[in-house]
Amino acid sequence: MSLAPALGFNRVDGGLLGASASVGSARLLGRLEGRLQYALAAEAWQGGAEVVKRWSEPYAERTWELRARAERRTDPFDRDYYNAQFTQMSAFLAGGDRHDYLTRTGAEATLERRTPGWSVSAGLADHVERARTTRTEWTLFGSTPERVENAVAAEGRAREARFGARLALPRLPWTIEAQYWTSGRALASDFTYRRTRVALAGDIGLFDRVALVPQLEWGRLRGQALPQQAFPLGGIYNLRTYERNERVGSGRAVLRGDLLYAGDVLERLGIPHPAWMPLSFGVFGNAGAVWGVDRDTGGPAPTERDWPEAGDWKSEVGASALWRIGVPDPDLAMRVDYAVPVGPDDAREPRLVIAFQRALGMLRMR
Repeated sequence: MSLAPALGFNRVDGGLLGASASVGSARLLGRLEGRLQYALAAEAWQGGAEVVKRWSEPYAERTWELRARAERRTDPFDRDYYNAQFTQMSAFLAGGDRHDYLTRTGAEATLERRTPGWSVSAGLADHVERARTTRTEWTLFGSTPERVENAVAAEGRAREARFGARLALPRLPWTIEAQYWTSGRALASDFTYRRTRVALAGDIGLFDRVALVPQLEWGRLRGQALPQQAFPLGGIYNLRTYERNERVGSGRAVLRGDLLYAGDVLERLGIPHPAWMPLSFGVFGNAGAVWGVDRDTGGPAPTERDWPEAGDWKSEVGASALWRIGVPDPDLAMRVDYAVPVGPDDAREPRLVIAFQRALGMLRMR
């Protein structure tokens, strides 16, 4: 059995104070986890319970895993790229949070099969979704939040089926993954939509400690253009010369390419430094687009197009310095990126961005 504090912060809940507990083992009879928090600004309780059961094959990295939970929680609109720990810490210290939020109350269950080369998952969810408003504008050091307003979510009961698949291509340095969410009358849902996301990423060694990392992503929302199901553009995962989630649409396409030197630059130059601080560098070029955008609100809008037009694309180039932290993930690095916009776009300016990110950051099913 384990006990731990459960702390958090965002501008719709304010500070979150609470505790979490777990008992059991996922590999034996199963693990039961619980969490209870009180939102100081919203003056409301949230939390729930989750059961995790895992079946592993002896001496092999192959497993079945079942997760089922019921809870009331605050969720971001962005379903693809949200890191709770970094986002909440940034929001608390300096107001660096550009996400929008809603409340989901209900239950969900997911069954996943994982192997070294591939994984598949399927799940069902039944949630009541409610809009939220900003209740907290303060930060620990008195900074003004980067974003004060919170977008209004569509309200109703969302019953949803979810599917995912990931495949490391045999004998090739490429991995592809696909995710699909669907909701409609067949599930007695208040909403009707189909959300698809596909990503392809490669790790190609060129010569001594130099790697080319191309990544491609395509996403499409069909049916109702719900704000909480849309595809945002901007930030560390696609275009750094836009603010995080600055643009939103019913479709998103992104092409990214990093050329990375994976060795320790300081060691190569003979500069003394701690062994826990290996530094590397790289250059990158990115292009991204969203379409299906409402001209009046800037939010998502229904569209018949499955691909952006030429005028939708925005590009950038830049350079990176990377500190390979290795904790808690060996592939994790702190990146300092300087990005410069390319093309006729007066609204964008060069930006310096600091981020914690994996090299293959577009792969979400890990």
